[in-house]
Amino acid sequence: MEQIKELISNSNFIYFVLSVTLGGLIGWMIASHFAVPRLRVSKWRQLKKTKETGFGNSRDYMQGTGEERIEHPNFGHLVLRQDGTWIDSKNKLMWIRGAWGTDWNGREFIGGPIAINWYDAIHYFGQGTTAFSDITGTISSKDLLGSQSLEQYIKGKATVLFAGYTDWRLPTAYELNTLGFINKNDRDYEYSGAEKSRELRERLFPNLKNNTGYHLWSATTAHSG
Repeated sequence: MEQIKELISNSNFIYFVLSVTLGGLIGWMIASHFAVPRLRVSKWRQLKKTKETGFGNSRDYMQGTGEERIEHPNFGHLVLRQDGTWIDSKNKLMWIRGAWGTDWNGREFIGGPIAINWYDAIHYFGQGTTAFSDITGTISSKDLLGSQSLEQYIKGKATVLFAGYTDWRLPTAYELNTLGFINKNDRDYEYSGAEKSRELRERLFPNLKNNTGYHLWSATTAHSG
């Protein structure tokens, strides 16, 4: 026992403990410095390398089966699920409630979208039919209706994993327009109120209002020729 006390009180032991502590701290700092970039590998680089992407480890954040139901006079019956998705019963569509690049933490989508060009978007996430547009880029109601066809839809090169599904794809112009993206200047459209549409979209996609510097792509090719 005396030998142990003598060893502990020995200055060499103190230096040894101090060096081990400092060594461990320095080692942790070095490991953290080089490990963090690896943990933060961008989804864009991962997508190009593996042709697979998602919205975080969503399987770890499944919170029960509760649902919120919305009855909307213009958009019909909507179901907000607790897995980060919502269902449009009227048009038989399921949507992810966040933009690609964000991560689902079990309550909300955090982070910001990843900006990519349209050619990369359709390459990885799917391409629909071609619709003709005027010089302002506005698609007529006839071509907009035609863009809903999925018979010629080309599947994207990437697999998107989220909420237990692997068949996510880029929406067509028609499908985006079911959310109230309506042009008041086009008389062929039945304008139902931009403000109400905007309020509903912000409720369905709450993270988007914090990322106003981005535009959303559709899978539809707009051709003005």
